[in-house]
Amino acid sequence: SCDFSCYGCINPGACNFDATATLSDGSCEFESCRGCTDPDAVNYDPEATIDDNSCIYTGCTNPAASNYDPGADINDGSCIFLGCTDDAACNFSATANEDDGSCDFSCYGCINPTACNYDAGATLSDGSCEYTSCRGCTDPEAVNYDADATIDDNSCIYLGCTNPNAVNYDPGASLDDGSCYWNGCTDPTMQNYQPLANIDDGTCVAPICWDFDFNGSVGIQDLLDLLLLFNSSCGAE
Repeated sequence: SCDFSCYGCINPGACNFDATATLSDGSCEFESCRGCTDPDAVNYDPEATIDDNSCIYTGCTNPAASNYDPGADINDGSCIFLGCTDDAACNFSATANEDDGSCDFSCYGCINPTACNYDAGATLSDGSCEYTSCRGCTDPEAVNYDADATIDDNSCIYLGCTNPNAVNYDPGASLDDGSCYWNGCTDPTMQNYQPLANIDDGTCVAPICWDFDFNGSVGIQDLLDLLLLFNSSCGAE
């Protein structure tokens, strides 16, 4: 009637623990039942009954990613990096793989300081520079002064006397305003009358008159012409 059923593995930590055994038979073993018991792990062992903390999990292991998984052991390439993915944008991010709508294009504009629409805040050219709208005459003294012009295009027109022979000749004038004047004798009855003079300078010289006495019986045409030439301003007939 000898009974040996009380023998077995009495260590609860063993893979073959026998809850009915009361005496150890030295059969305990501790490896065959150990493994990863989490079905979500990549190395899940359905035959394991004791978890040995060997479970391996995949996921995003980069702390900079928006979906970083601190519990992941192996990077599965699922990391998401938010940012601007448009390479034409000012804030393009070479590491971003998912656009977050933050793309900014405010750095584009006209970057040429000589252009009318120069944008001091722009760092990249958008090809919008134009050079005509702001150009004009910026001198308020000119007749064609343009109050809206910011860049002078050397088109200013100045009124004045443009005749270099005039007393008041203005070398800076580009349009004659009829103000030229010449000093001289303005009296047409004077000997030194100057037709171009429009300001009398007091230099007029009275003509010299000759008094010829003819008896009328003899007339020589040359002498008559001479008389008319010298006496026309003297009232002679």
